[in-house]
Amino acid sequence: MNRSNPLLIILALAAIVLILLNLAGKLHLRLPGHTLDMAGRARVVDGDTLDMGGRRIRLFGIDAPESTQTCERDGLSYACGQAAKHFLEQLIAGQPVACRAHDTDRYGREVATCTVGDRDINAAMVGAGWAVAYRQYSTAYVPLEDEARSRRAGIWAGRFELPSAYRRERHGG
Repeated sequence: MNRSNPLLIILALAAIVLILLNLAGKLHLRLPGHTLDMAGRARVVDGDTLDMGGRRIRLFGIDAPESTQTCERDGLSYACGQAAKHFLEQLIAGQPVACRAHDTDRYGREVATCTVGDRDINAAMVGAGWAVAYRQYSTAYVPLEDEARSRRAGIWAGRFELPSAYRRERHGG
């Protein structure tokens, strides 16, 4: 009777697990309870989306006005979507961005909390009034939104449509 060496079986299984973990990392797959970290130079796509080396990153827990969205302040219309994008560009200012992905959205973008240095840029966008807390996915930034609203910062200085409602009405999503 031929008996297999238990040590060889364990080593073979360990090798298979290591290969699968390596493959999961290369394909950007997440194992349950595991997050994916990314860092590098980022280009701002809009007020809540970055591009890092060809990978789209949606900022977690916030919703900024859409690029084509306008808002009203002092009775005048202004391009609040472009203002939000500009504010995010200034936050990053060519510095390296570090992101911790939580999920992938229906468009294949990483949904992440991102920082420049030790500054949470998701929180900074809401705190400055250039994004709202995206309550559908997180309530983490609601206190910052409340503060921005009370200071009439950013979009809170006038009238605006929630970005999610703007998307739904104009783009069906």
